[in-house]
Amino acid sequence: MTVDTSSTPPPIDARALASAVAQLTRFKSVTCVDSVESTNALALSMLDDDAARGRSILAELQTAGRGRAGRGWISPAGSGVLMSTIVPVELSHETLPALGYWASLCAAEAVIEACSVWPTLKWPNDLMLSAIKVAGVLVEGRTIGSFTRAVIGIGINANRPAEVPEELAGNAVWLSDAAGAPIDRTALAIELLRTYDRRLDALVAKPVDVIREWSRRSAISGRTLRVQGAQGDMLHEGIARGLTDDGGLLLETKDGPVTVRLGDVCAM
Repeated sequence: MTVDTSSTPPPIDARALASAVAQLTRFKSVTCVDSVESTNALALSMLDDDAARGRSILAELQTAGRGRAGRGWISPAGSGVLMSTIVPVELSHETLPALGYWASLCAAEAVIEACSVWPTLKWPNDLMLSAIKVAGVLVEGRTIGSFTRAVIGIGINANRPAEVPEELAGNAVWLSDAAGAPIDRTALAIELLRTYDRRLDALVAKPVDVIREWSRRSAISGRTLRVQGAQGDMLHEGIARGLTDDGGLLLETKDGPVTVRLGDVCAM
């Protein structure tokens, strides 16, 4: 279902957002900007500032948004939730592989709660609607000794723009399509940060449980998958046997078991 969004949805309400997150424990600071090259790049520039831990950057427009594997992230101005968050705690090497899975679980939970839309999970950390990507996660960071300071970048296609860019035509979906109504982006951003706040302790305490939860909720086990490289070249094909405890995708191929850590998957 396509929703008419010819009347431009309102911008994210910075005051309402700041008021809501002030009640949280560790994700209490939000900066909203009209335009930035990349919210992740801006957040990464703040990693050495202890006072910035837990801070989120939201933009109405990214002029050089980043996705996984060096890809760009295109989102017309005012149509998405484009947010990068500095993780408020330093992460051990054991916890870091679970971070992307944790963020995608949080995003899915927030979308369900705020929008009454039920996305599915695609490896490694995408949210999908009708087999089309509606949201993605990009984790970046800096390792200092045995710990990493990390940034979680999330791009969510919220409201279908009045004019869809040519690059996205036929290859993109928005939450408003599934909801049948415009999405309140402020409410969605608030719910995402609330979910981060509520679930952070579980990530730090037992990251393997996060990975196992993602594997269960994705229903990935038993599916025949093809893994492709960044250029579309086929790397592996086999039956998914879930995730390893350190976050690798376990495939049963004709040549034996393979653990995949990079690539894009598609169902056969």
